[in-house]
Amino acid sequence: MNGLLVAIKSEIFVALRTFASKLIVAAPALVAAAQLMLVKLTEAGQQARDSMLGGSSFEQSVANNAYGFFVDGLTTGLTMLGLLLVAQGAYSFSYDRDIGSIRHLLIRRVSRSSVLTAKLIHLHLLAAAVRPTAASYKLPSQRDALGIWRDS
Repeated sequence: MNGLLVAIKSEIFVALRTFASKLIVAAPALVAAAQLMLVKLTEAGQQARDSMLGGSSFEQSVANNAYGFFVDGLTTGLTMLGLLLVAQGAYSFSYDRDIGSIRHLLIRRVSRSSVLTAKLIHLHLLAAAVRPTAASYKLPSQRDALGIWRDS
């Protein structure tokens, strides 16, 4: 792999100065958080309606499936991350071709396989940057007597 380090430096230089890389890091976390907040608002509305009508509690119906809303939000964020990474890979090639930076890399005797490997490493770094936000969520482990989630 001739010139891999030069290609990686070029990818990082471009990534630090484009909006697309920042969007890939922020968008999945923001969408997952928005979905979790929307579900929480829906749950609160359902509880208020049930208490006004005197019907069965929403908490009792969800007690058997405690992680459903969390998993939905996390699945949405991870699916969005995968789709954005594929789009970023295609955008990276087209952007480099449009501004001519790939021509400069190839003139500097960087092999084509090194350019592809550098782009792959760049996408892995972007995915790794998003991963700590997904891993920072804590799952509620149990409910107390009042039905409030408590961490163990």
